[in-house]
Amino acid sequence: MSKKELIPEIYVYCDRWCERCPFTDRCEIFDPVDQEKDSAKVDVNEFMEELTAKFKETMDLLKSEADANGMNWNQLVADAKEIEIEDPVLPIEHEEVVNLAETYRRQVITWLAVNSKEIEETTIKHAQNAEMGIQNAKEDNAHFIDALEVIQWYHCLIEAKVRRAISGLNDDFEEIQNDTPQNHANGCAKITMLFIEKSIEAWRQINGEMADQENEILDHLAALSRLSRKIQKIFPAYIAFIRPGFDTFII
Repeated sequence: MSKKELIPEIYVYCDRWCERCPFTDRCEIFDPVDQEKDSAKVDVNEFMEELTAKFKETMDLLKSEADANGMNWNQLVADAKEIEIEDPVLPIEHEEVVNLAETYRRQVITWLAVNSKEIEETTIKHAQNAEMGIQNAKEDNAHFIDALEVIQWYHCLIEAKVRRAISGLNDDFEEIQNDTPQNHANGCAKITMLFIEKSIEAWRQINGEMADQENEILDHLAALSRLSRKIQKIFPAYIAFIRPGFDTFII
């Protein structure tokens, strides 16, 4: 069977969850070797040496480009140090959606930490039910663990992609594309909405297993619902964005 062609920029609008992606064999940046590495066994010194070498390689390349274009590298470095980068002033509604995403991330981190013991006890309960032959106990545990993994995976990505989407709307470089649905801001908004939808489904699954946490879980669901409504208002054309591979017919 012939090797499948790569899908250009499919990785730009994905969730970085390679283990669950059906298109890893069509992705330019997917590295199966990286997926097989056990991070616990990675030698820190070796990693830092590789990182330092790559950094030096990049700097040498930049210096060569500067020399080739008649630029003084030392002067460029000196000028760069004097540049003060200020955060852009965002419209109020844009600032609100970013803050909402950040608040959700912080809430999830706190919830996972505070309830770690109860989460463990829930999985133990499922295991005990399975040993006693209770119907669907194994499936319930698998769904519960999967829901937790979804929450953990997406809670930071939601904020990161919201920030990127808002940045796209306020970036002069991308302004010329903002009159069409197929722009980067809409692409980031679309995958953020997908992350939110999956997170909402996951929280509902967890709520069914941790009834005493209902109030806090409802708070998380409410936060995600508010975030979803604001994103839809700011990016009304997000749904029309076509993600390479994921929203196109692939053979």
